[in-house]
Amino acid sequence: QEGVKEYVDLLVANGLNVILDLHWTWGAYTTGPDWHCTDVHATCQKPMPDAQYAPQFWAGVADTFKGNDAVVFDLFNEPYPDMASDWDKTLGWQCLRDGGTCAGIEYEVAGMQDLVDAVRGTGATNMLMVGGLEWTNDMREWLAYMPEDPLDNIAASWHSYSFNRCVTETCWDEEIAPLMQEVPVVLGEFGQDDCG
Repeated sequence: QEGVKEYVDLLVANGLNVILDLHWTWGAYTTGPDWHCTDVHATCQKPMPDAQYAPQFWAGVADTFKGNDAVVFDLFNEPYPDMASDWDKTLGWQCLRDGGTCAGIEYEVAGMQDLVDAVRGTGATNMLMVGGLEWTNDMREWLAYMPEDPLDNIAASWHSYSFNRCVTETCWDEEIAPLMQEVPVVLGEFGQDDCG
């Protein structure tokens, strides 16, 4: 943890903003649709953060970096609770925001509201990034399910790869551009696997 803090401080001292995210989390995921991550330990990508450790993780990170608003917190990398619920988008969005017992996920889930509350409970004012569904490529209902932040300092975290659903300029104009009119959108990951 001290090594991460020292590196973040070095980056910020050199004029960079730093995004910290929760990438892997605890919880066995064995009953949802076939996926490669069944280890209960935080060794691989799960559909959602766990309620047991994720809030305390963010409280610790927030407490460490509060007062340094050059550090941004991306609350969970690439959620996919909609896959776990057999692609039921309503259940997916509800799980993303509210957590709890979510369809297809055996462990208790921390929703984005839980993580916003954990960060803000420390007094940290850092910007928060919150993803969407389908590994944060589907942003269609993001505004309707945006967690409440008393500081109103949330950005939409969006990823776009050539194999995602929303990969065309038309989709970006129809789905991402209107979102950008309401909140900041951070394109945290993008790329192609087809050399196109």
